[in-house]
Amino acid sequence: MKKFIFCLVLLIAAQGVNAATGKTVSGKVGVLRNHTLIHEQTPVKGFTVFQLDAALVSPCTWLYIAPEDKASLSFLISSKAQNNEVRVYYYTDVVSPWSTMTCAVYAIDLL
Repeated sequence: MKKFIFCLVLLIAAQGVNAATGKTVSGKVGVLRNHTLIHEQTPVKGFTVFQLDAALVSPCTWLYIAPEDKASLSFLISSKAQNNEVRVYYYTDVVSPWSTMTCAVYAIDLL
């Protein structure tokens, strides 16, 4: 039983080591680009990439949301149209398939 508990503790600790590194930034949407489904580069088709007027943590220079994430896209469009800030939560170690400087967003707040 002690060995089982010890192994369980090690397994839980190892999961924490593999967790993605999350960061938060607030700012106004600068550039907002949606890659259509006829884009010549297959990995980028349908994805939305954007930049804020605030600095991101290295290696990120761009942020991306998946094609299925319509709610986040509507937040970005709304904040851009109204010139309002958003708070973006992103991973510095989860990058896009087409660029190691484009990082994955996991949440967006309207401010």
